[in-house]
Amino acid sequence: MKHKSHINSSKSGFEVPEGYFDSIDQTMACKVKSKSENSNFGYKVPESYFKDFSLAVPLKESSSKVIKLKELSKWVAAASILAFAVLGALYINDISPDENLQFSDLDRDMIEDYLDYNMENPEEFIDYENTSSINSIVNDNIVNLKDNDILEYLNDEIEDQDYGNE
Repeated sequence: MKHKSHINSSKSGFEVPEGYFDSIDQTMACKVKSKSENSNFGYKVPESYFKDFSLAVPLKESSSKVIKLKELSKWVAAASILAFAVLGALYINDISPDENLQFSDLDRDMIEDYLDYNMENPEEFIDYENTSSINSIVNDNIVNLKDNDILEYLNDEIEDQDYGNE
């Protein structure tokens, strides 16, 4: 109980008029009474309305012609789904490339341009895990290389350089 002292410690700035709670029950009773009196105004049922009231039941049901909307048969629905599937397949086939692009179809210049444009660091394309197997393949090819093949290659390169200088 000693902790409740902080509730009333600051003033809120609002005050209740003197004698407000003394007359609140009378004020509320007057408001309720006036609302109940006002609720009687409005629509009133005439006197002897229910005495002279007769229930009129229609003798015959009135039927009107029912016009059905066109019903789609199952065949029409199946045909439309099939047509949609065929048209979709044709559209997908139309937008897809006709043939796969092979690495051998690319020109050397195209490959070099791609690598120059996209390669910031050459080490990105080196697979260091497979370099030992590549080195062994290169060494095997060097060992199996014949002297005549080397001489023919060098002669062809010298001739190509001679044609380039003319």
